[in-house]
Amino acid sequence: MLESIATGAPLARVLEDIVRLVERQSDGMLCSILLVENAVRLRHGASPSLPLQYSRAIDGLPIGPEAGSCGMAAHTGKQVVVRDIATHPNWTRYKQLAIPHGLLACWSAPIFSPDGQVLGTFAMYYRQLRGPSAQEIRWVLNATHLASIAILRDRVEQSLRRSEARAQQLTRLYAVSSGVNEAIVRVRAPHDLYDFACRIAVEQGLARLAWIGLCDASGSRIEPSIWRGEPSGYVDEIWIDLADERVNNGPAGRTVRSGMPSVANDIANDPDFHFKLAALGHNLRSCAVFPIKIADTTIGIFALYADRPHYFREEEMNVLTNLAADISFAVESARNEQDRRRMENAVQASEELRTSIFSSVADAIFYLSVEAPGHYRFVSVNKAYVELTGSDESDVLGKMLHDLLPRHTRGGILERYTQAISQREKVSWEEGFQARTGFRHTEITISPVFDVKGHCISIVGAIHDMTARKHAEEERLRLEAQLHQARRMQSLGTLAGGIAHDFNNIIAAISSNTDLALMEAPADAALRAHLLEIRKAGGRATQLVRQILTFSRQEPPKREVLDPRAVTRETLQLLQATLPPGIETRTRFADDTPMLHADSTQIHQIVMNLGANAARAYGTRAGPIEVALGRIELHSASDPMIAGLAEGTYVRLQVADQGCGMDPRTLRHA
Repeated sequence: MLESIATGAPLARVLEDIVRLVERQSDGMLCSILLVENAVRLRHGASPSLPLQYSRAIDGLPIGPEAGSCGMAAHTGKQVVVRDIATHPNWTRYKQLAIPHGLLACWSAPIFSPDGQVLGTFAMYYRQLRGPSAQEIRWVLNATHLASIAILRDRVEQSLRRSEARAQQLTRLYAVSSGVNEAIVRVRAPHDLYDFACRIAVEQGLARLAWIGLCDASGSRIEPSIWRGEPSGYVDEIWIDLADERVNNGPAGRTVRSGMPSVANDIANDPDFHFKLAALGHNLRSCAVFPIKIADTTIGIFALYADRPHYFREEEMNVLTNLAADISFAVESARNEQDRRRMENAVQASEELRTSIFSSVADAIFYLSVEAPGHYRFVSVNKAYVELTGSDESDVLGKMLHDLLPRHTRGGILERYTQAISQREKVSWEEGFQARTGFRHTEITISPVFDVKGHCISIVGAIHDMTARKHAEEERLRLEAQLHQARRMQSLGTLAGGIAHDFNNIIAAISSNTDLALMEAPADAALRAHLLEIRKAGGRATQLVRQILTFSRQEPPKREVLDPRAVTRETLQLLQATLPPGIETRTRFADDTPMLHADSTQIHQIVMNLGANAARAYGTRAGPIEVALGRIELHSASDPMIAGLAEGTYVRLQVADQGCGMDPRTLRHA
């Protein structure tokens, strides 16, 4: 037996061999060995001859009084002899398990370690009422000694295996930590760093599944961003809505709310782990979650899962907490770097934009430094200033303002500068002057700029050329006068048309009665000559009424058979000439486009108006205007596209652009 123990035979086989060795010494003796578990209960060790049902029933027997012979022996550390199981108080709760199998008596001896710790019990059962003999006691003493050696050897080996496993786990732990920290130096993009951290944790065997989730903009949800390992399907089954009380008490929710690591080391028995069934279904038994922070704000989580409970111990939590902090630092540094670059780019773009605006804006802009009250020196002017005034930059830059102002206007202009500075607001006024291109009407605006101490350090001015606006205003007044005249003429025409209709009825009555009188008048009567003169005057009056009606009414449409493609193509040629640069028309005319019976002028107006509207939708951008013509057959009056049209063949005209479209209000009007 000692040789078997020394060569490392499995503990279960060694214990069974010890039991069988003792059982062979005496007929009718049944033996068992139970092992102490956590100092509170006994677990099955070996019982090859006892009924299997009985051995299973006593597996997990508690240590203490009234716990049979073995439970009492482990409790007291002394031999316990029971000659009659049926009557002994230690067996009150267990005799119904033993007696049906013919087990009538039992005695048990504790198995000790060299330092006196109870390792287990050795029990001998009899099928008759009796106690042990002296020889049997000696056998059991030898057997317990052998069992103690075997149990201790097994515990040492288990401890060694646990130590080796622990060492391997710590090796993996620090390998992951070292690998991620090395990656932090090389990898700058947060997404790539997240991916590396998850991948190395799985590849090094530290975790079965690792994923990183980021909080959404509202901070109410955690959305998985990166995951590695098996089963990846578990990540698809979870959602973490922090507003859901069923979810937010889990490790992820606790970490986001507290900003501290959280662990569920026994998922199966954790009442707050909402996705327990999904996790256990994928053989995930423990979970640890660590915060990813930027400026003390939790922006996401780093979650790792293991396939056995109680996996994440204190050292794992400490190392992984520091690792998450390192990842957070790297992400924050990367974002700060991105923000810095964005700021530099924004400053550069702003400077380029300012330079572009300054040089390309239509208004003349000038910049003056304030050297003393009433003393303003030109620092810069834009291209429009040079073009408007006809001066070179060398004639202006570095010069004092009062030296360049005409003497007769100098006092009034300098007074406005003083006003702008004293009132700390912009000042505008209109002024005309003779420029290189002729007399110009301008509006001048100056704005003071102050430093942090409230001192005016510069003046920014703009000169807006209003000459075109003045001319446009004059033209507008002229056109308004024409419009008023046209409206008066239109009113006159409407009045004339109304009078003409009534007057025509009077003339008709006069002419009719004149004809009747002529029919009754004798041929030689002098009266007949007068009636003929009346009829002649009525004819002239009728012709005059026709001329008035022609003047007052609109011309009716002149319909004719025409090809809509030809009319549309001709219209688009005219339209293209009026479009801004960058906007082009494209046509798509179907070969089966039917002929139309229509007024070509009206078709021309439709295409021109739709095309001009499409061009306005682009604003200052470039883009195409697509015009299509084709045949369409309308068959069902229930089709909403028909909008009450009769069934039949139609020409469909489509004008499409990629401009700004219509806002809801405009769309409703349309």
